[in-house]
Amino acid sequence: MADEEEGTCLPACWACAPVLVAVDGTKALLNRLCDGLEPWKILVYSSGTTLVVLYLKDFLFQEDETLTSRVKRQFFSLVKRIPAVKRQIEADMEKTTSTIEAAMIKNVKGEYVCKLPAKGLSENVLLEELAKYKSMTNDDWRKGLVSGTVYNGDDKLTELMAK
Repeated sequence: MADEEEGTCLPACWACAPVLVAVDGTKALLNRLCDGLEPWKILVYSSGTTLVVLYLKDFLFQEDETLTSRVKRQFFSLVKRIPAVKRQIEADMEKTTSTIEAAMIKNVKGEYVCKLPAKGLSENVLLEELAKYKSMTNDDWRKGLVSGTVYNGDDKLTELMAK
């Protein structure tokens, strides 16, 4: 009891003694580091440290990809935010977009219908329109040059597409 009154605590077993010494040492270190700090600063430092540790834990121990690939992805993500690099990427993207648009426009001969007619087309008229569209470009869907198409699966539509 005399030891408890003086502020020291004797371990229940001698195996716990090194742990308690380490805890007391850590407590003393933290008290020295926080000496003279205002409570709000201690709170901000504690919260910030906790957030950083949690971020690092999540970053280091993700299982969906390797640490190396995560580091590379993060590095290039940060590099892309540098103003000079960002301008270069935007310029290259604009150049590539212009090149693709010019190539697509060059391949198309004639005009496309951009809105649906008020009344549906007959099968013969629709087939004529499709033949006209097919002659406008030399893209072959079998080579994977047509993207984003959706097929209904309706029997009439399938029969029409087969023609």
